[in-house]
Amino acid sequence: WTAAAELPFLKHLVARSSGRWKGRTLVGGAIAAALLLIGVPLVLYAFGGLGSRSSPLISGKEVISGVNDNKVFANAIGYVLGTYREPNLDGTLGDKTAMGHGTAFAITADGYLMTNRHVASMGVDDLVKKDLQGLWKKRVEIFVQKAKSASTLDEATKMAQIAQYCAEMAKVTGKPETKVDARLKVFIDQVPFDAKVVHMSERFDMAILKIDRKSGPFFGLATKNEPEQGLEIYTLGFPGIANDSRSEEDAAIEKMNAEHKRSPEESILPHHLRFSRTNGTVSRVIEDSGRKWEIEHTVQTFPGNSGGPIFDRAGTVVGLHYSGIAGTTGGKLNIALSAGQFKKEVDQFVGSGVHWRN
Repeated sequence: WTAAAELPFLKHLVARSSGRWKGRTLVGGAIAAALLLIGVPLVLYAFGGLGSRSSPLISGKEVISGVNDNKVFANAIGYVLGTYREPNLDGTLGDKTAMGHGTAFAITADGYLMTNRHVASMGVDDLVKKDLQGLWKKRVEIFVQKAKSASTLDEATKMAQIAQYCAEMAKVTGKPETKVDARLKVFIDQVPFDAKVVHMSERFDMAILKIDRKSGPFFGLATKNEPEQGLEIYTLGFPGIANDSRSEEDAAIEKMNAEHKRSPEESILPHHLRFSRTNGTVSRVIEDSGRKWEIEHTVQTFPGNSGGPIFDRAGTVVGLHYSGIAGTTGGKLNIALSAGQFKKEVDQFVGSGVHWRN
């Protein structure tokens, strides 16, 4: 991929500069008898109420049933960090780098989480490679144009060298044998967990993750696809740090010079892991030609909220936030996918433990 070669008057400079960089029934009567015979505490323990706890303040297997306990929310909402190791020109892997950020939330007590497919994709090698190759190709185009419009030979030479490096990186990233060690880490109440991608929906922007957690609070899911218009809803998430503030030039030069030394985890500050909570209403629900149900809502969201729950006053998740579309007059259209339409896939890949509510 050699868009840099579009500059005939710089071919010799490009050629000369090539190669310099190294680049997761008990019957009611029996319960009553047990209460009379052995006491409430022991029965509660048998059912997990006094068992493993994710917080000293809450029951480990609690299904969220309201909107007023932020301590419960902190143990049911997760900050998702995707990382990868970009290959160098010599085939070795570079330092761990942040691919992006998002939100996930617990749908069972034992560590199953729901998020967006585009968030979960940050943990899949082939999908990360595809995104990276696209980025390097885009950078080639940027620097080719910069070289063409350069006002001095020195500036043109520098831009051509960077364009050539980006082209070579696009080639390396596109090789089938290239690995990038894509991984997902989920921080719940600031505690990190390695996350495994269990399922990525082909139909919806939805995915299921699994972390190694024995017990914790979780959200119930609505079975219906059409929440009432005007319904008061809420969301939780981790906005504000999803965008990379570096320019394309800074990003390319940083990689070329191998200056990326801090790990993504080291770059996370405590306040990054404190969730944001906002509320709004359901504007309308749209059925997209029978394929999927979408909820337009007024809850304020930002990049980083992707994969977060949209829930009602009972704490029931009615939707999965996945998109915000900026309007031409400064407004924004926020869209969630109705939770009920996920039931078949969730039951298939998670099974028992999910709490469905009518």
